[in-house]
Amino acid sequence: MKMVWKKNDKKRAAPIKPTPASLPFDRAEEGGDGDACSSSSQTDAQNQIPESAPDESRIAESFESEGNKLAENGRYHEALSKWEAALTLMPDRAILHEEKAQVLLEIGEAWKALKAATRATELEPLWAEAWVTLGRAQLNFGEPEASIESFDKALSIKPDLEEVQSDRQTALHHVKKRKRLQIAGSDVVGHRYTVKDENQEGPLGD
Repeated sequence: MKMVWKKNDKKRAAPIKPTPASLPFDRAEEGGDGDACSSSSQTDAQNQIPESAPDESRIAESFESEGNKLAENGRYHEALSKWEAALTLMPDRAILHEEKAQVLLEIGEAWKALKAATRATELEPLWAEAWVTLGRAQLNFGEPEASIESFDKALSIKPDLEEVQSDRQTALHHVKKRKRLQIAGSDVVGHRYTVKDENQEGPLGD
């Protein structure tokens, strides 16, 4: 099943800026102005955080945006590199895992795509598109039964996903085809030991 990468229009919450950690600035010696001096010293220390301190969420979003542009232009391996960089900063960003899964399917890495899509559903279990991508990854990996469950999950969350119905029918077709092959295979096994050598008079050659 061929995937065509597309950017999901998942609404994202405003990035949460990390709270700066306390820095080891010199503290005011005890005594003198007492608690007022100590409080003032702590406030000054927090206000002295360099303006150049990296905002990890913004850097991650920059990598993500660059990856999206590369994927749209078919430069999938480069896109993956950008998203991997973003994930080192924001490993729990579900949309990055889902986009990564789409591109991995494009380049034929079904197993890696399955893992990435699974992680996306773990982080955002009520995101229908993540379940769709997982279903497609499972189908490409040869697990049509599991893919049907994922497609059903997506439809239970978002019933108007028309394209999923087609994917589900494809998965169902593969399930039926597999069952037919299994039945045919069992018939072959069942008759395999009934064939006799022409020189044999009985089952044990008596």
